[in-house]
Amino acid sequence: MIMSAPRSVAVIAATRLPARSANSLQVIRMCEALAETDWRVVLFAPAYTDTPPSAESIRSYYGLQADIEIRLIGWPAITKPDAFWAMACLDAADRAGCRLIFTRHLPSAALAKAHHWPVVYEAHKPAGTAAGQAARGYSLSRAVKAVRIASRLVIGRWRGSHNLASLGRLMSLIRHRGLVSNADFEARLACPAPRCHLIAITQRLADDLVARYPDLPGHISVLADGATRAGHDVTPAVLPGRPRGGRVGYCGHLYTGKGMSLIAELVTRCPTIDFHIVGGEPDDIAAWQAHLGTCENLYFHGHVGPHEVPGYLAAMDIALLPNQARVATAGDVHADIGRYTSPLKMFDYMAAGRAIVASDLAVLREVLIDGHNARLCPPDAPEAWAAMLGALIDAPAERRRLGDQARHDLESHYTWAARARALSCVFDRLSA
Repeated sequence: MIMSAPRSVAVIAATRLPARSANSLQVIRMCEALAETDWRVVLFAPAYTDTPPSAESIRSYYGLQADIEIRLIGWPAITKPDAFWAMACLDAADRAGCRLIFTRHLPSAALAKAHHWPVVYEAHKPAGTAAGQAARGYSLSRAVKAVRIASRLVIGRWRGSHNLASLGRLMSLIRHRGLVSNADFEARLACPAPRCHLIAITQRLADDLVARYPDLPGHISVLADGATRAGHDVTPAVLPGRPRGGRVGYCGHLYTGKGMSLIAELVTRCPTIDFHIVGGEPDDIAAWQAHLGTCENLYFHGHVGPHEVPGYLAAMDIALLPNQARVATAGDVHADIGRYTSPLKMFDYMAAGRAIVASDLAVLREVLIDGHNARLCPPDAPEAWAAMLGALIDAPAERRRLGDQARHDLESHYTWAARARALSCVFDRLSA
């Protein structure tokens, strides 16, 4: 084992890098901010193929300048890959001299705790409803699963030539009851321990976790997502459409619940306003274009790199956050994070100083205040949205006031740097 480097944190992220997903961007921005503190940051992410992307290509895609070590760990093609991959990451973190684990990956967090690592788990949603099963031991199905995994390792069905190490990890998983559900892992993490702390991205998520696990108070904190301070030298993107008309924009994916259905109604209700959609997968864009037909005031710009987003926002008069009560995710279109979401686009809009019109949802009201730093409308009332857009397009001074206040609130409370400083205090306490 390498001697632990002082203030060295392993960030374990089970997300593909580089990727268009918000979770991958959130991981990178947090690593970048943590590296600006005096913590050494080692990022562990999956390698899904035998020829994974280089660390340099990942840095280039995200415009990453900070001194972060990026290490890709092979994703095992075997039953229960998350737990095996988590064990491989913990082994690699040990060899890298890390002294603390920070992750939003439940198996990594729970197994790190079982192996007596100081661990900070960042929750973005509850794991499910089957919590509390961890203490009940293995069922016959768990035992059968362990035997099947062992047999595959013995005959070499796991990609690569590290089966001996994998057998050792299997034995460790069995010993620490590691072949269980995410709900079981969550229940273990929720048991108070002096070197384990939970971070919830919204107060609503924290409240629901505390309701589920009454012993959590004192072991959980709320840290919303954030954004980087916008520079004052951003060059607005050149957008098509009417140069003197109102420009309303949306940045992000088009998954169910993100609000594209509401925007589609606004396009027809507000013919004098141009709508610009930045982001979305090609299939989603094609489906909406086919659904809407020819709309002279709607422009799809497709995916752009993270470094290009500020330019698009600078060219918009109003930024839309039309979340619905139920919101799907990149990894699972049937999932629902609407109750707990802390959208990165909201903070990007604030950093850009745009006037924001957002859905009047409890989770968004944790950051946005109607009439203060945004205007809020019911997510199921397109007529209210249309009226609000029309009023704001005709009121540039009010747009400027809302945008300036949003930027001020971002810079005062929601930068990645401020979030990293708060996390650093937690890291220091746990690793003391």
